[in-house]
Amino acid sequence: MSHGTSARGIVKPIDVIIPCAYKDMETLPLCITGVKKYGEGVRRVIVISKDCLTDQAEWVNEGKFSFTKEDVARAIFENENDASAFLKSPRTRIGWIFQQLLKLYAFNTIPDLLDDVLILDADTIFINPTRFFDGEGKPIYNINKEIYPAYMPHAKRLLPSLELSETSNSGIAHCMLFHRSVMAAIFGEIEACHGKELWRAFCQCIDLHYVYNSCASEYEIYYHYLLTKKIPISHKHLRWRDISHLGALSRYKRLQFNFVSCHAYLREERLMKNLLRDV
Repeated sequence: MSHGTSARGIVKPIDVIIPCAYKDMETLPLCITGVKKYGEGVRRVIVISKDCLTDQAEWVNEGKFSFTKEDVARAIFENENDASAFLKSPRTRIGWIFQQLLKLYAFNTIPDLLDDVLILDADTIFINPTRFFDGEGKPIYNINKEIYPAYMPHAKRLLPSLELSETSNSGIAHCMLFHRSVMAAIFGEIEACHGKELWRAFCQCIDLHYVYNSCASEYEIYYHYLLTKKIPISHKHLRWRDISHLGALSRYKRLQFNFVSCHAYLREERLMKNLLRDV
């Protein structure tokens, strides 16, 4: 996509980071194609994964990062037996926690990124033209009601300066613009507060009562840091929805949705319901 001036103002170039695991191999090609076709200002598209999963985008091996899943588990539990049990459990959330840290460390690990990076979940598919900055150049963020009990307390333990309340909105929309200077400030504040690397502090602030569930959110941390520091942003209601099967893409495209997210667990639930119905 060319960069320059549109009828709505200057088009700011962005890079796109997509962490991906094997469970999202089905949606990854659509994710890449969609953001290239419909995302305004997209320059590079980079997939972070254990193995190279596509030739449609650049690949960064997750092994280049300064921590592993095993390191993360040990930092969460500080007990080898509990960490090992977590890694082996069919209910483990280690991959989900690990990919959050990959997103947070993108600027630290991947060379030559632009200052503005769209962090994009591998199961999220753009289906209509979408811009990420308003006419004044301010980054656009969605407001959502997807708030889980552990997210805000974890964010507050990690960054005590965050201004949060029980009525705080969520910024989770399965994609989010990160800016280099903001991320550097977050790293500096967290590491000064806890006296350790951000990824270790992130892990050690997880409430073990929630560790097998939704226990933390990198998106909430970043979004509420923007609000707390009163960094200029624009709120716009991009139209998006969680869907359970890819056959619904054309319908939501006709309805002018910007993007949809087709999570693996929803795909599996739908498949199971269909199998049970056919028995």
